[in-house]
Amino acid sequence: MHEGWGVCSKCGVKYFSEKVKYPCNDIPHEAGCPACDNTLFWVSRGTEDYNIITEEQFNKNQRFENSTPLCTYCRRKMVLRNGSRGMFWGCPGHPNCTYTRDY
Repeated sequence: MHEGWGVCSKCGVKYFSEKVKYPCNDIPHEAGCPACDNTLFWVSRGTEDYNIITEEQFNKNQRFENSTPLCTYCRRKMVLRNGSRGMFWGCPGHPNCTYTRDY
């Protein structure tokens, strides 16, 4: 219903809203602009929720997605993990695929 691009009527910031798969807020609430907290739209009780980010953050996320390495063995997009020795790239196919790579 409210997914996609929009522009805040108060500050003019372009934002992107996407529906959250498993909403955890069971009360009706307003979705606010990430820049000025102006009410963008109301979210009904328990049935849906939205992640709202600015165009700048959306572009950062896209650059990160595009820079994510692929697993050498199974060709899946690797996941950034935090282990006992710091950050590293790990295969999401673990335990079947145990390939890792330095961050």
